[in-house]
Amino acid sequence: MRHTKILTLILLAFACGTGPGKESNGEISKTPDNSTSELVPKMEIKVLPATQIIYMTNKGSFNQHPEVIFTFSGYIESLDWDVKNYIGIYPEDPDAVSNEELDWELGFEVPDDVNVDELERFKVKTLEGTTALVVNSSVKNSPIHGLYCKVWLLEHGYVQTQPTRMIYHMDNEQPELQSTTIIFPVVKRTRDIQVITTSTLNHQLK
Repeated sequence: MRHTKILTLILLAFACGTGPGKESNGEISKTPDNSTSELVPKMEIKVLPATQIIYMTNKGSFNQHPEVIFTFSGYIESLDWDVKNYIGIYPEDPDAVSNEELDWELGFEVPDDVNVDELERFKVKTLEGTTALVVNSSVKNSPIHGLYCKVWLLEHGYVQTQPTRMIYHMDNEQPELQSTTIIFPVVKRTRDIQVITTSTLNHQLK
């Protein structure tokens, strides 16, 4: 089953956490210098529309992802829905709290022809539209890409405003090569503060 192929990638990918440019709908605002290194992600500041999702709330270790996916996959296939990816929402950094304290959500975008008023089994909510740093990544590289982007946001004057989201794309038979999209909802800092990090300091000292 196509949906079960994502189970291994979910287990590998839950390490994601959480200048200036003028944003415009769907357009690049500010990106890092081009690099051939796979450790430097391709990313852009975009304005994302609101998205309605069907989801489950979860408490505890991310090792529960397979159980949640199995529950969803059976439901999706029984209704013959065309679901191409899953969306994870992670309010807490797994490096900051214990496994037992982790709160997270996993779901998928509501198919176009589904009447949400008739859904009884799962919760439905709307992820509000937002400006976000959108990062193209993979299961293999998403943990290091997530950390890289947090530093980049700090250096370039952005503040994260909502929990980190992760879209898991079911697009490769090899779990570590499955592509992911990391989403950091952000706003520009209201104060004009120059942030000096170790990376910018080292660059200035060269």
